[in-house]
Amino acid sequence: MTDETETYFSEALMAIFRLLKTMPRNEREELLYHVRCSLADVNRMYGQVLFSDGDDLDGAIAAIRAQGFEADIEHVIDEDDPDGCPPTIFVAVTGTSELRDGQFLNWLSAVVEPFGGNVMEAGYADPSPNPNAPRPTDH
Repeated sequence: MTDETETYFSEALMAIFRLLKTMPRNEREELLYHVRCSLADVNRMYGQVLFSDGDDLDGAIAAIRAQGFEADIEHVIDEDDPDGCPPTIFVAVTGTSELRDGQFLNWLSAVVEPFGGNVMEAGYADPSPNPNAPRPTDH
């Protein structure tokens, strides 16, 4: 690295640190978490997929698991729901991946759409509630 590049790098880094100090703590921690995830080789991922009652849920779960991810039914709204919601099955998809936040969303959508699944949420899993607990990532 040249002296000029190193100076520019140091100045940019200091500007980022000054900006971080102005952010509320929870926003700063969330931003830093996403930066660490973006720099990591492997991250813990989470996705939530919705299936209507007539969809091929077993085929979708098999396709997700064939890709090395876990797929578990999180919640079921059945046809007798008092709020009148249509029957819906919520499936949680978890695992580790080299994909980035948006790439994971696109990948998961491509896996479940042929089975009638609709991805509602996908990306980096929330940080561990205990920051000292081991996580399956390299950061």
